[in-house]
Amino acid sequence: MLTGIHAAFIGGDARQLEVIKKFIELDASITLIGFDNLESNFTGAIKRLLSSEVLRDVDALILPVVGSDDQGYVESIFCSKPIKLAAEHLAALPPTAVYTLELHAVS
Repeated sequence: MLTGIHAAFIGGDARQLEVIKKFIELDASITLIGFDNLESNFTGAIKRLLSSEVLRDVDALILPVVGSDDQGYVESIFCSKPIKLAAEHLAALPPTAVYTLELHAVS
């Protein structure tokens, strides 16, 4: 069970949706960033814009498999606006947060 765990998903494609479903099934709290054009809603998931404030209480940060490009942009087929992950976003994460990022550059 993931009860009490807050996971933030940033961008992605249909593969991310399967992981989100599993996290919800395991009772995690979910924040979706870069999913504003996603038509289906996940019960218990909240859609937000990327900001340092949103990431302050995240236990796990999950990006798409490809991570980001050289400028820190994260691809999402569910978002019409660019999503840029910056160093200030990562700095806002709690020290106990878990994340694995294959970032080329975060400015």
